[in-house]
Amino acid sequence: MMMNQFLLAAAVMTVVLLVVFVWPLRTAPAVSASRKELFAEKLALLVQARDSGQLAEDDFAQAAAELKQQFMTDPSLVSLQTGGNWSWRLAAIAAAVVLTTSVYVATGQYRQLQQWDRAVTNLAGYGERALLGKGEPLTEAEIDEFALGLRTKLLQQDDQGGMGWFLLGRIWFSQGLNADALDAFEQALKLAPDNSNMLLSYAQALLVNNAPDAAQKAAASLGKVLTKDPTNTDAISMLALMAQERGDYKEAKAAWELLLGQIEPQDPRYSRIEQQLAEVQRLMTPAKRTIAVTLTIDPAVATANPQATIFVFAKAVEGSGMPLAVHKMPIFSGSQTIELTSQMQMQAGWGLDSVAQAAVQVRLSRTGAITADANDPQVSSSPLVLKDGLQQVSLQLTAGAAGN
Repeated sequence: MMMNQFLLAAAVMTVVLLVVFVWPLRTAPAVSASRKELFAEKLALLVQARDSGQLAEDDFAQAAAELKQQFMTDPSLVSLQTGGNWSWRLAAIAAAVVLTTSVYVATGQYRQLQQWDRAVTNLAGYGERALLGKGEPLTEAEIDEFALGLRTKLLQQDDQGGMGWFLLGRIWFSQGLNADALDAFEQALKLAPDNSNMLLSYAQALLVNNAPDAAQKAAASLGKVLTKDPTNTDAISMLALMAQERGDYKEAKAAWELLLGQIEPQDPRYSRIEQQLAEVQRLMTPAKRTIAVTLTIDPAVATANPQATIFVFAKAVEGSGMPLAVHKMPIFSGSQTIELTSQMQMQAGWGLDSVAQAAVQVRLSRTGAITADANDPQVSSSPLVLKDGLQQVSLQLTAGAAGN
C-alpha cells in the first residue's frame, strides 16, 4: 500500500516533468502557429495523462490552470521553443518534488529503507551472534532485521545446499510465522530433499498447521527421515504424538516404548517419555463413560473458514468451568462422530466420572487458539445426566451460528 502511494507520487512527478521539459524538445510547430493551437495541444497532453491515470484530477486541474495563466500573461509566446515561462516550470518541478517527498516521508518509506540497509550491513554480525553464540543474544528487532537481511541475500544469490532457506524458516517458525516458515522449508527441501534436519523442521511446522493434508505431509516427511535413520528419536517422538493426537493409542504406545528403549535412563528425556507412555496406557483402559457426539457442519461454514479449528468439549453444569474432556480437530464439511471419554481428563480427578451433569459444546476457532474468543461461533447441547456406558448427542454448526 505504502509503496503504491510512493509510485503514484513518482508518476505524477514524471508527468509534470514531461510536460515541462520533454514537450519543448519534440518537433515544434511552425513559428507561425497560432497561440490557440499551441494551447490546445498542450491541454490535450494533460488530458491524455489524466485519462490514462498518470495524473490525478486535482493535479490536472492545477496544471491546466497554470497553463492557461502562462498563455494569458505572455502574449509574445508563439512556441515553447521560442520562449517560455521558466518560473512556471520551476514552480511545477518544486511542487512535484515536495509532493513526492511528502508521500515518501508520510508513508515511512525512508524508515523501511534504513531498516533494510541496516539488515544487509549487519547480516554477518547477526549470524555470528545467532548461530555461533558470539556476543549478546539478538533482540526481537534484530531477529527481524536478521531475517530481512538473510531473505535479501537469498533472493540475490543461489543458496548452496538450502541452509540459508532452512535458517530463515527456523527464524520465522520461532516468531510464529508458520506459513512463511513452511514456504522457507519447502524452498530448502527443493535444494536438499533428503536433509534430515530440514525434513524434521518441515514436519514440526506442518503439525501446527490446520490444513487438511498437513498431518499426511508431516508423516511422509518423518517417514523419509526414518528410512535413512530408523532410530531417529525426534522423528519417532513426533510420530508418537501424532498417533496419540488422532486417538491411535496402540501405535502411540509402540512408538513410545521403542523410543524408551533407545534412551539411557539418565537422559532428561527418559522421564518425559515414561509420562507419555503412562498417559497412553491410561487412555487405552476402557472408558467408564463415553459421549458420542455426532457433529454436522454446514458446508458453507467449512468453505468460509477453511483454516479453522473445531473444539468439541464437555463442561460440568455446576462447579469448575474447566472442560471435563476435549477433542480438537481441523474443520470439516458434513457429519462426523467424535467421542469424549472419561479418560480425557485435563486435570486429575476432573473428568466425566467426576460430575452428575454436563453439557457438550462445539466451538469454531478461526485462529486455532485454545482460549475462547467472544466472536467464536459455538453451539451447545442441553444438560445431560451422565451415566456409565455410551451416551449420544447430536449438534449442528450452521451458517447462522458461524455468522455471529
